Amino acid sequence: FLKNLLKRDGRVHVAAWLMSADPDFPQEGDSSLKKLPSERKELFAYDVVVLMDIDPQGLPEGFPELLEEFVGKHRGGLAYVAGETFAASFFDAAAAAPIRGMLPVVADAREVKDETGRGRFHEREWPLLPTLAAMDHAATRLASQIDRNRDRWAEVAGIYWAFPARKAKPGATVLFVHPDPALARDGEPRPIVAAQLYEGGRVMFCGLDSTWRWRATAEEVYDRFWIQSVRFLTEGRLLGDRRRLIQTDRESYDLGEAVRVSAYLTDEAFRPVDAEEQVLAVDGPGGSSAELRLGKDPAAPGWYRGIHMPRVLGQHRLRLAGASAGEKPVAKVISVDPPAIELETPRLDEESLRELAELTGGSYAPLAEIASVPARIPDRRQTVVTTDEPIPLWDNALSMGILAGLLALEWVLRKVSRLL
Repeated sequence: FLKNLLKRDGRVHVAAWLMSADPDFPQEGDSSLKKLPSERKELFAYDVVVLMDIDPQGLPEGFPELLEEFVGKHRGGLAYVAGETFAASFFDAAAAAPIRGMLPVVADAREVKDETGRGRFHEREWPLLPTLAAMDHAATRLASQIDRNRDRWAEVAGIYWAFPARKAKPGATVLFVHPDPALARDGEPRPIVAAQLYEGGRVMFCGLDSTWRWRATAEEVYDRFWIQSVRFLTEGRLLGDRRRLIQTDRESYDLGEAVRVSAYLTDEAFRPVDAEEQVLAVDGPGGSSAELRLGKDPAAPGWYRGIHMPRVLGQHRLRLAGASAGEKPVAKVISVDPPAIELETPRLDEESLRELAELTGGSYAPLAEIASVPARIPDRRQTVVTTDEPIPLWDNALSMGILAGLLALEWVLRKVSRLL
């Protein structure tokens, strides 16, 4: 289904490789592959590689390392879709380690073997649960309003099987999670779909091999998810120029969230720059400007990383400071929006409400008991008894005389001043 969808999109050139096919089988796509690309010239001609439940035993020697270079050094995109057939062997095979290292999730090979294909994953259908990050991610945003996004994703078919990922890696963006609380680890739900930046490229993990079922109830959602995912994975090659790149883990942030910033720089000979730090200029709304210092990543030559904490709502432009004259400017624009904390957990927190009522001397009543609220309000009326005789202040002759005298004086002054 995915291959046919991409073929119908005139902007995508598709080349497919069916690993289980006979040697003489004509591979489908806009161009027919004779073999899986195993040379730099062959592989680097593409922008995105999608691995659909691949058998690690069928990968050519050196292909995983070449794929890591394709993503990390040449800013390619990678999507891995886990399936019930080969996921266990993929996460156990030593040859596939370079590919696993790029994925945004962590999995235990023993747990994958124990859980993959178990009957309890097929006993009932669980709804797909999008995270708040999915509401504004380039791959999963279906509408401008958060509520409308949730409604659209509620239309898709549920989950019968999902890959048993242990957790997301630090810096990864989790887009969908499993709603079964029994699968949570350390209070965090099991990630199903996640994305992250890997050096210069972008990587997406999909722990579902049944997204094709979405077509039965929400075909448009299925189409948009995969087309937008391919675009997201391609964007690594569209940013910056051949020598310089600035990227962030997301396009938009809530005020108060940390922005993870990475920059890749090479010299005129395309050798990684070796300076200890790089300085970015951050142009904020209203003409404000600030500096952001990025430290050298010792594990990735040419890469510099840092954290930016926006303090103002609006568009922020990150650019290389001190660019030479004639150089093409390299910049990255992010959006900082008001936080939507109240939408992260829209469920009624009855326990906290009861605790708050108890601490403040009040009373909590659920909506079904709203009629009992007036009777719960304490009677605060007080009776004040006075034994002294009241002293009149205004209803006496002296007060009346003073008031009449002041009015007469005003009239006389106006008459003398000819104000009447």
